[in-house]
Amino acid sequence: MSTDWFTTSPVWSAKGDDHKSILLSTRNNLNPIPDVTLPDIIEKSTNFPIEFPTESVRCRQLLKNKIPEVVLEKNINSTYPVIHEHALYLCSIFLNHQVKHGNRTFYQNMSLLDFIDRLLSKRAVSFVGVRDLYMLLDGSKGVGNWESIGSGNEAPPLVLEKYLSYDEIRLSALLSVSSHTCFVNDGNRRNEGVFEEDRKKVEEDGVIIGNN
Repeated sequence: MSTDWFTTSPVWSAKGDDHKSILLSTRNNLNPIPDVTLPDIIEKSTNFPIEFPTESVRCRQLLKNKIPEVVLEKNINSTYPVIHEHALYLCSIFLNHQVKHGNRTFYQNMSLLDFIDRLLSKRAVSFVGVRDLYMLLDGSKGVGNWESIGSGNEAPPLVLEKYLSYDEIRLSALLSVSSHTCFVNDGNRRNEGVFEEDRKKVEEDGVIIGNN
């Protein structure tokens, strides 16, 4: 297998309406994203439709554990997606292909940044197993039929407007998210999300990166 793909930078072509124009499109909103406040995040977290698996890592609980509000807000606003330059190029190829040969109506006005945002925001809560067991944001569960998304046979709730297609799921696996964070414990395999009261036993904070 060739290893050239990760030893050299991708070449962004300059022809017509292809990859370079997608990268440099004025539809990519480059304005700074305004910071959010801790109360905003706590409200959104409270209203999130799916139950959190553990309470100890939620901001409202970290506040009770005497993590300063200014620290939590710094962590929140440090969050950003991380993607390799070759994966970004692959996303531009996907968008270009969809506009030319795929679901043109859906993708034609989508910028590259819009697409990256879509890869983060249009996921199922869970999607696992050889039979494609899934849970959606409304709490409903199902098995299979995910391949219908984006096709002429799609039907609610599995529609492209709300959820990623199979191909998009593959691309989303190449995307990570990073931020500063507070560590609730030492991270051992049996930590169970329990907040370590003796803060001298753990690192207080650090930087994490993860994907789906």
